[in-house]
Amino acid sequence: GSKRIDEITSFHLRKFKTALEGKGLAHGTINHCLQIFRQIWSHAKIDKVCPLREIKIKTPKNARERFYSHEQARELLGALKGRSLQTHDMTLLSLLSGMRFKEIAGIKRRDLNFEHDIIYVADPKNDQPDIVYMTDEVRGMLNKYKDIPIDEYIFKSRSDGRVNEVSHTFETVVEELGYNKGVTDRRFKLTFHSLRHTYASWLAMQGEPIQVIQQLMRHKDIKQTMRY
Repeated sequence: GSKRIDEITSFHLRKFKTALEGKGLAHGTINHCLQIFRQIWSHAKIDKVCPLREIKIKTPKNARERFYSHEQARELLGALKGRSLQTHDMTLLSLLSGMRFKEIAGIKRRDLNFEHDIIYVADPKNDQPDIVYMTDEVRGMLNKYKDIPIDEYIFKSRSDGRVNEVSHTFETVVEELGYNKGVTDRRFKLTFHSLRHTYASWLAMQGEPIQVIQQLMRHKDIKQTMRY
């Protein structure tokens, strides 16, 4: 409200935290909001102990616990193909390469190397150049984008720019198929990011060595891979 930053106490922050919890926000989102306050406090160089130190912050448990079965994946792709070909293609790419949505949305024609069946990840999560390997099915799907201008995005928004969020079509189809019916814990909900989780889970199920899965998932720390 109208309070100066140095007038804000742990009482106000607790009240703020309770209000966010009342909206049903995830622990990670609430933590992010509180950390913004810490950053502002630090930036202002206030000569007091930050009141956020008195607030207990829960460690978010965001790890996805479910993945798509082969039958669900076929059903999902079939339903998407009849509604939105672009959403279908983005889903197929994530499912068969483990790419994150942000990485897929950032692919330009120049990032597709059909000679060596490689996709260059220009905007990876860790801000380091990376590569992803095309399967035969992925290559076949991407072939239709071979002739677009070199600097254009493969997948485009309605305004012909970059896609910034998962299509509502994807969320609608998942809901219509009933995959999340009765599921209240967000860790067990099937989402677009669950496609990446599915990719790794399928690799583990078929007996791929953990080091291979780590490389294909592009995990820096093998601990991230061990849960599969």
